Amino acid sequence: MYLVDTQIGSVTGPAYGGRRDE
Repeated sequence: MYLVDTQIGSVTGPAYGGRRDE
């Protein structure tokens, strides 16, 4: 789930995916 990780990661940060949508 890259799309979900990027969206959630952008909000929470390194909490879930840690991938901030740059």
